[in-house]
Amino acid sequence: HIQGLFNRTIRFLTEGIRPIYVFDGKPPMIKSGELTKRREKRAKAQEALKQATEDGNVEEQDKQSKRLVRAGQKENDDCRKL
Repeated sequence: HIQGLFNRTIRFLTEGIRPIYVFDGKPPMIKSGELTKRREKRAKAQEALKQATEDGNVEEQDKQSKRLVRAGQKENDDCRKL
C-alpha cells in the first residue's frame, strides 16, 4: 500500500500534478454509486476465491485474493507518515 501510494505520487509529480490526499471523513454522496460497485465486485471476487479454493486452482486463488485486499486504518496511518 505504501509503495503504491509512493509510486502514484511520484508519477503525479513528474507530470506536474500536485496531489492532495484526504484520509478522514465520510465519502461524499456522489461517490455512493462507485462504492456500491466496489462492494459488488468484492462479493464476486470472494465467491470466485471460494470456488478456486474448492477447485484447487492456486493461480486463480492468488488472483482473487489480490482483488480482496483493502486498505484500513493502519494503512492510512502508514501513508500519513510517508
